[in-house]
Amino acid sequence: MKRLALLVLTAVLLVTASVAWAGYIPGKSKASGDVNGDGRTDRITFKGKQGKNGKLTVKLAKGKTISTTKDLKFLLSPEPGIVTVRDGKITVMRDHISTCNTYVVFAVKKGQLKKVDRYCTKFAKGEE
Repeated sequence: MKRLALLVLTAVLLVTASVAWAGYIPGKSKASGDVNGDGRTDRITFKGKQGKNGKLTVKLAKGKTISTTKDLKFLLSPEPGIVTVRDGKITVMRDHISTCNTYVVFAVKKGQLKKVDRYCTKFAKGEE
């Protein structure tokens, strides 16, 4: 029994280490990229956990900080967080349910973070 517990703990630590190395920590993640099109690197953070509200914050390179909790109420994913920052858009994993993962995409519009898309990736039968 102790051997099994040690094996499971080792596997969890290895997975956690690889996730943290990639910059993704469930419930709290950080990223960087140009989200407002000025050619400078902005800092993005996400905080939230399952059953709670999430908050996405962007600190623009020029100093202004903008954030939103809209569309991040009552998260269903056990591991919500920033998935990608690409082409001025921030994709956040919001929900994980038995049939799909739901993602919300945000962009800076008129100085505010706005939801510009929402999509679901469905699981193949027997997958979750």
